[in-house]
Amino acid sequence: MEKEVIRDISRETYLNKPISSSYPWVQQEKINGQNLCSYAICHHGEVLAQVVYQAQYCLNGSASSYFEAYDEPRINAFVSDFVARTDYHGQIAFDFIDNGQAIYLLECNPRATSGLHLLSAGLRIEEAGISYTETGKLPVKSMGKGLYFLFGLQALGQGKIAELIRDKDAQKVY
Repeated sequence: MEKEVIRDISRETYLNKPISSSYPWVQQEKINGQNLCSYAICHHGEVLAQVVYQAQYCLNGSASSYFEAYDEPRINAFVSDFVARTDYHGQIAFDFIDNGQAIYLLECNPRATSGLHLLSAGLRIEEAGISYTETGKLPVKSMGKGLYFLFGLQALGQGKIAELIRDKDAQKVY
C-alpha cells in the first residue's frame, strides 16, 4: 500500500478518505516553529562529534540543500544523554521543532544525514577508529546549483523569491 501524507486536512479530504482497515490513518499534531536537525557520531555511549543545524531552504517542507550550524545546548544535551543511556554506537540523527517555548523531538534517523557535511573538515577515519578535531566555526554547506533552481521555483510559488535573492549567505554558497 502506498503511503500518503496529507499536510492540510480539510472537510473534503476527511470525507473522501475514510479510516478503515484497508486505509488506516496515523494522525499527529502539527507543531509550528523552527525546524532543527542534529547529527552525531558516537562510540559506545560517547558522542565523538555532534552538530545541530538549520535547514534553511526546504523542498516540500523536508529535503534541504542549504545547511547552517545552529547553537542549541538543549538539543546537544538531549543527544548526549540519549547516547549515554542507550550505549549507542554509530551515526545518529534527530529532527526537532522549536516552537519558541519547547523543543519537540519528531524523529530519529540512525544513519548519516546532511549534518555530516558540516563536520567533515574535522573528521579523521584511521585504522584505530574515527576521531574528530574541532575546526572553529562550522561552514555553511550547499548541495549544488541545480537544487538552488528548484528552491527558486518553490520560493517563487510561495511569494518568497525576494527573500531568497536577498539572502547573502545563500548567494555565497550557491
